[in-house]
Amino acid sequence: IYRGHMNSYFTAFALDELAQHSPGNVLTFRHIEHSCERGMTVYDLGIGYEDYKTHWCDIIHELDDAYAVFSPLGSVAVSTMRLGEAVKDRIRRNRQLWQSLKTVKDYVSRRLSR
Repeated sequence: IYRGHMNSYFTAFALDELAQHSPGNVLTFRHIEHSCERGMTVYDLGIGYEDYKTHWCDIIHELDDAYAVFSPLGSVAVSTMRLGEAVKDRIRRNRQLWQSLKTVKDYVSRRLSR
């Protein structure tokens, strides 16, 4: 909490058949409600696009990355990073593709933890 702003970066949501009854959604709602009751003027859900944020936010601050390039290799590195970010952004905004990618990631993570 800083100057009437609540910064919250602890959320995790599963997009499955129970998502509409998600305890995470209820907890976030209650936390926002409690923050308002305490006089908070802003509740910050952190950077990055996630679908659940569109249900809560009426203001979206677009963020930009700034890079300084000092060599041809740096130029290649920045171009590669920007391309990667653009691809990631497009994937995240496609609900079906993003969910599929998260499912694969969870599967691989479970397999590697054995």
